[in-house]
Amino acid sequence: MHTDTKKLRTGIVAAALGAALLLGGGTYALWSDSASLSGGTITAGDLRLDAGTMAAYDISADTAGPGGTPAVVNGVTLDSVTGTPIADLSDWRMVPGDTLALAFPYDLTLSGDNLKADLNLDVSKLAESNEFEGLDLQYAVFGDGTVHKAQGAVPSSGVATVATLSPSDSGPVVFVLYATLAATETADQNAVLDLADTLELTLTQNTRAPQTR
Repeated sequence: MHTDTKKLRTGIVAAALGAALLLGGGTYALWSDSASLSGGTITAGDLRLDAGTMAAYDISADTAGPGGTPAVVNGVTLDSVTGTPIADLSDWRMVPGDTLALAFPYDLTLSGDNLKADLNLDVSKLAESNEFEGLDLQYAVFGDGTVHKAQGAVPSSGVATVATLSPSDSGPVVFVLYATLAATETADQNAVLDLADTLELTLTQNTRAPQTR
């Protein structure tokens, strides 16, 4: 056979094998690699309000006096409560001109990076139990030291947000209800303000609008 013919046939065979390898891809692979990421742990926060025992004080002008020693309840100093402690509230009788301070201690637990919580008072229940005419109700919320978290007048109805709290407020918190009877004649001298089942504070997460992506 002619040498040129052999070279031609050899070239055709080599070209055919090369085409088969390219079409089949059996000996060619794309590069790939993998790596693991160390994942963290997602932990839920906490929201809790635990009630303690109420303390009552007569802070009327004729008993409190200026410069009195502030009451301390649940480790919290109440700088506006400088009156006389009332051992048994059921034995104390209010007369026009008196002011009573009722301190309700709570242990507050708030845990969550973006958590805000509303401390709410159900005013409707409180109003239903109040038989006094001319009874002015105010409130204050105390935290560490003598710092007021919030204060103001108790509304006449509905559910009132008395404070908005954050995780930094966790710990002892005291809600104080001030009741002042106007120094005028009342229609009913046997009136009562029943707090047994009507003073209800709730702690509810302050919801935020969901973030959009």
